[in-house]
Amino acid sequence: MLCDSRGGATSNCILKCACPPGIPLQRSKPNKKLMVILAGFLGLGFGMVLAFMREFAANSEKEEKDKMTEAKSLVREHLSDFIPGKSK
Repeated sequence: MLCDSRGGATSNCILKCACPPGIPLQRSKPNKKLMVILAGFLGLGFGMVLAFMREFAANSEKEEKDKMTEAKSLVREHLSDFIPGKSK
């Protein structure tokens, strides 16, 4: 806004509004329909990824299962290392 800083509360501003603001005819946000559709697609996608991971884990060989078990135990043992502010 281009205003004269010397005038205080009664300063003369160069910027004038051409027309007063009006009430919008349509809502712009939040777009609930879009959010529901996106949540549905994301939920379906996440569910499919989870199903593929579970199927892969169920059909993997014993060696792979042993590796996964070892990785889980290592994560459980060192979980406090990943949390900031926590010390042993």
